[in-house]
Amino acid sequence: MYIITINQITFGVALLELLVSVLFIAPLPKGWKPALLRFVEESPTMKKVMEYQKFIIFIVALQWIYSIKIAADYQEQHQIERETYFNAVNARDLHILEKKFAAEGDIYLNGTLLFVSVFINRLFDLLQYYYQIKQLSEIELKVNLSDDIKKILDTIQKEQHDNPSQPKSKEQKKND
Repeated sequence: MYIITINQITFGVALLELLVSVLFIAPLPKGWKPALLRFVEESPTMKKVMEYQKFIIFIVALQWIYSIKIAADYQEQHQIERETYFNAVNARDLHILEKKFAAEGDIYLNGTLLFVSVFINRLFDLLQYYYQIKQLSEIELKVNLSDDIKKILDTIQKEQHDNPSQPKSKEQKKND
């Protein structure tokens, strides 16, 4: 039976998040990025994932702090072992160094995952803000256009009302 450890889960999440961040950074064909951004913004699945992302950030931060504590404990054990056996290399000391090396690897893995998680979370927040601003600007543009069109129509009507006896232009004659 194969048992999945917390480090393997962390590594899997890190790979997934790095893949997502590369998708946002990589130069993709022209229409792909807007489609990707629209998918992230409008998909209910992605909204759920981003809600869980905040929980993942919290868990990874705790795991990162714990990894730092474990590495410091192994460093202390290594110092005690060296002082006890007068810097002689023995099997116990090598085992402690192996555990310390693994704990330092966990620090780097969890630190990277924490950084990428915060990056993706912030990117998602910025995308939401971007789409809100874009929607507001589109609404404002429509309102401004309708106001401008009303003004133009009013001025045309005033001109026609004020000068009904002007001769028709060539274009108006063609339209008649």
